[in-house]
Amino acid sequence: MTSGISAWGLLRGQLSYLKESGFDVTVIASPGTKLQQVADREGIGIAGVQMKRAPALIHDLRSLKELTHTLKRLDPHIVHFSTPKAGLLGSLAAYRLQTPIRIYTLRGLRADGFVGLKARTFSALEHIPCRISHRTVCVSESLKLRAEQLRICARNKLHVLSPQSSNGIDCSRFRNTSESQFAGSQLRFDLGIPSHSPVIAFIGRLHIEKGIVELIDAYDTLKHIFPNLILLLVGPKETYQGLPRHIENRIECDQQIISTGMLEDTVSAYAASDIVALPTYREGFPNVALEAAAMERPIVACKVTGCVDAVHDGVTGTLVPPRDSVSLCRALQRYLESPSMRRAHGESARRRVESQFSNVEVWRSIRIMYEELLSERGLPLPITEQMPIKRHRNRLSDPQPASGDELLQL
Repeated sequence: MTSGISAWGLLRGQLSYLKESGFDVTVIASPGTKLQQVADREGIGIAGVQMKRAPALIHDLRSLKELTHTLKRLDPHIVHFSTPKAGLLGSLAAYRLQTPIRIYTLRGLRADGFVGLKARTFSALEHIPCRISHRTVCVSESLKLRAEQLRICARNKLHVLSPQSSNGIDCSRFRNTSESQFAGSQLRFDLGIPSHSPVIAFIGRLHIEKGIVELIDAYDTLKHIFPNLILLLVGPKETYQGLPRHIENRIECDQQIISTGMLEDTVSAYAASDIVALPTYREGFPNVALEAAAMERPIVACKVTGCVDAVHDGVTGTLVPPRDSVSLCRALQRYLESPSMRRAHGESARRRVESQFSNVEVWRSIRIMYEELLSERGLPLPITEQMPIKRHRNRLSDPQPASGDELLQL
């Protein structure tokens, strides 16, 4: 993965499960405290390779060279890469070394956030790891459909785990209990939020593509109706990515907009909130929606790829059109005015996430996929008691090499 932070947040529990299943697991990501914490928490190996999220040609070429050396040293049977930059560079390094099994997890499509040349460029870059991988795992059914529409990858290579999402949800961790309620009350106290004030929480990157502009616009309207309303923003504060200056000023100057930066554990943020807002323009499958559901909080999200799988509209939350602050405002207002609807949708959300999005089931699907591909290649299986492996009708085949034109687009 590109960042140790991504590995910390997106692979919690999965890595230790694979280790306990007999795999020798190493995470490669940019070095730092979070990457080391992943190793300590999961009990697995790590290798630091500096990668930048944004395009940086010279730096990317250095990262590719270092990734190639690292993979050559590790000599793995399987390379499983995800997040855009690590997906691109990791797939090229693994392809160059002809790693026996190459898997790409597609977590979203950046091309959906752009038009014209940028959209075509991002589609082409996404095409490379899909093309030179043996299997592309989409984190949701709607993402798979969108990838097919954009012809990002051959249809027979696209797979969705059962259940959907990349890591599922730990319902024992995200749970509305007396302990989590106390944590929420403590966070309110620490942030100076009165116990009677309604709170709308946003949890994620403060990026224009996450719908922050529309959320601030909706908040400005709602504040006239609910004078004590608090907007709680939980996410990285190092930059306001792409936000207009007046929106940055609103976040920094409005005393009822509270920006906490990243929290080590977001359970307290969900517990401190009444509603969760995710007005994102694009997603693959939003983990925030599952976490909010497990905490019995209704969510207002946009009717976009990924969110349509994570939110049952009108049952566990509300879906609104993207980039539409008026619809967002109305949906949030309905929840603010109706505690009974918040409670009903929150309880339905909890039941749905318990029955459909178990993290253990996601991990089991990944393990079975690994074992299936190892078996098809005649490679050794983990030394542990094996579960029956469900076979796919089509055997694994080598992908066609990437063309020179595709590689030149780097």
